[in-house]
Amino acid sequence: MQTLHFRRKKYVSDLKPYWNSELTAAHDSMSLVRREWCRQGRPRDATGQAFSAYKTAKREFRRLHRKCLNIYLSNLNNEIDRMAEVDSHKFWKMVNARRNRNRSSLSSGIKFDGTTVRDRDSISDGWYHYFRELFQPHHDPDDVHSSDTWEKHVSSELDFIVTNIKPDPEVRVLPETVDHIISTCPKRKAGGYDNLQYEHLINAKHVISPVLANIYTWMLRTGHVPDSMKRGVIITMHAQRGEQTS
Repeated sequence: MQTLHFRRKKYVSDLKPYWNSELTAAHDSMSLVRREWCRQGRPRDATGQAFSAYKTAKREFRRLHRKCLNIYLSNLNNEIDRMAEVDSHKFWKMVNARRNRNRSSLSSGIKFDGTTVRDRDSISDGWYHYFRELFQPHHDPDDVHSSDTWEKHVSSELDFIVTNIKPDPEVRVLPETVDHIISTCPKRKAGGYDNLQYEHLINAKHVISPVLANIYTWMLRTGHVPDSMKRGVIITMHAQRGEQTS
């Protein structure tokens, strides 16, 4: 009879950077207790010693795992906040000190005004002069995009819109339109503080579409948007290297 051997997956440290020797010891201890429980036929009697020992070891490992993960995330967030407050010089110094790869080749660089620069100080000076020139106020009366001319143009357009815009008393939002828009909502997204997700809206769209259509119709006819609909909560989340942020 031929024996099958399954190749063990190589451990990738980047997936669990919080892992340490204490977690390894706890995991090994849990594995030993589990093997003993399996040798006894995997009894599930709560009063059994093997089953009770396995559950205890598993519970302790999970508790330690959560603790190490929370400590790592807390330190990571603190480091991000601290780096956001340091000046540019110290920031680049920290970045260069933590590089794992070799420096880029000498052929790379950034070109400013026809001159290619490669060192940090020259690149910083180049960006400084670029943005200084970009935001330098211009007073050319013939340039429609100059600061003064553009400001007057935008102010005039806004005044015209505010003065002449009038709500349409005959406008109407159809429930079918709201139903279609709800159907296009993405799925498997995290909910807010109200624990509502897009799946809740999609499954109940036939019930809530007429109600929402009436609300939107009233908003368009009166030109008023409730303040509660203008507020939102933005939650910043740190993404690992190479991970999508959407």
